[in-house]
Amino acid sequence: WEMDHQTTSTLRPKAFLNMIRISTIATIVMIHGFLQSRRTSVSSFQLNMASSRVTRQPQIKRTNFEGVATKHNGNARRSPPQITPNSSSGVTSNLISYLAVAALKLRRKDQTSVKCFVNSSPSEIIRGRLEKATVTGKGWSSPLGLTCRAIEATVTNCELDMGKVLSKRKLHLVIPAKGDAMIAMNNFDFGSFITHPLLKAPQHKFLGELRDFEFLKDDVSINPVNKSVQFYGVFLGEKWKCSLERPTNGGANVIVSPTNLSSRMLDEDMVPALSTELSRLITDFFTRLEFNLDGTILSFRDMMLTSKGASPNIMFALKITVKKFPSPGLAF
Repeated sequence: WEMDHQTTSTLRPKAFLNMIRISTIATIVMIHGFLQSRRTSVSSFQLNMASSRVTRQPQIKRTNFEGVATKHNGNARRSPPQITPNSSSGVTSNLISYLAVAALKLRRKDQTSVKCFVNSSPSEIIRGRLEKATVTGKGWSSPLGLTCRAIEATVTNCELDMGKVLSKRKLHLVIPAKGDAMIAMNNFDFGSFITHPLLKAPQHKFLGELRDFEFLKDDVSINPVNKSVQFYGVFLGEKWKCSLERPTNGGANVIVSPTNLSSRMLDEDMVPALSTELSRLITDFFTRLEFNLDGTILSFRDMMLTSKGASPNIMFALKITVKKFPSPGLAF
């Protein structure tokens, strides 16, 4: 018994140490397990937060309209415009009208109204082919004094270089455009027209020498009652009265007569023949009238008188050929 007691006494401290070691190891394992579980929870929480931020991030939709910002791979950019054929033709026709109006306003000194209307199918407009284009205006005035109360010009089968229209914002005709125009003039406008610097004065040969018949700007009278326009001119230093009328079959006819002859170059017996010759000269001047505005050519077709409006007007029906728009620097 004493031996057992000693052995037991010897063994008890060792067993106690082992128990401490086991308890310590178990405590460490528990703490390690707890820390691992905390890390997992934190990681899961972080992942869940990140996932939440991703799912809650606002989505920016792409759009086909130009100028609206979109995002792609985190970088802002501009989406290219997507234009359908119908909207493209609308934009193109509006651009053509805008350029025509801008070009006309640039070449006018003053105007109260300028409009342009383009008529064509969408497929033809894209190709630059216009079935009809009409320009209207009121109260026009050019730098050199060419004026009118109203104007309307229409060309058909017009073909434009769409490359230059879209890239240079310039109307360039592929082939000359032809059509009709109507111009309304009052007394002042008509006087300015017949004395315009670009309108060459008619000439008549007298005694073997060509001499100008110079129109006078003042004293023009439009009389719708007797359907005539009275104006004056100077030939051989004498003042002559001109009466412009419209024949029943259309066109123009002018009768020229002296007002008060005092020239030594004319005898009384020469006056009737000279009046007839001058009447033919001025009639041809109007019926063969061609007014070239640097590529836009107006030629006489018919005329009429009207009392509508604030004052009587003479209306010229003209043929128009547009080879190109007049140069911006040209004064007319």
